[in-house]
Amino acid sequence: MAIDDYSVSKSSRTCGLTGRALKPGESCVATLRETQDGQLERVDYALDAWPDAKRSSRFFSMWRTRVPDDDGPRRAFVDDEALVDLFIRLEGETKRERQAFRYVLALVLLRKRLLRFEGRRQEADAEIWLLRPRGTSDGPAMEVADPGLDDADVVAVHEQLGEILHGDLG
Repeated sequence: MAIDDYSVSKSSRTCGLTGRALKPGESCVATLRETQDGQLERVDYALDAWPDAKRSSRFFSMWRTRVPDDDGPRRAFVDDEALVDLFIRLEGETKRERQAFRYVLALVLLRKRLLRFEGRRQEADAEIWLLRPRGTSDGPAMEVADPGLDDADVVAVHEQLGEILHGDLG
């Protein structure tokens, strides 16, 4: 799997609908949408443009955030609930790069203790992890297949996820 398979664009610090520059400290809506070639693309929208943007495009995920200051410390701008929601939305994906992204996201959520590990099973050529969001106990556990990533793949997906988590807008 090539590292390019995980490409999600960084924010351009401009509104995806109007083209207006987003200012540091300004509230905006960050989105992920699928491009025609199947990649995930990040597009940010000014709050005043969001109602029109929401009607004009189909988004895979979205969250409200603030544009960070240029000289301020990096901080996570995706809250825990949005991360778990993204993980759940990726359930059932058949594209290998999406499965890899979900697998690494599961690792992050396990580390943050937002998911609980409940067991594993072997299925054909893949190990399947059984996971459950913290604080839930009903229904079947969610399954995550280990896509067999090598170290370079894990690093590439982790860096991609870091861009989403920390708002690397630069």
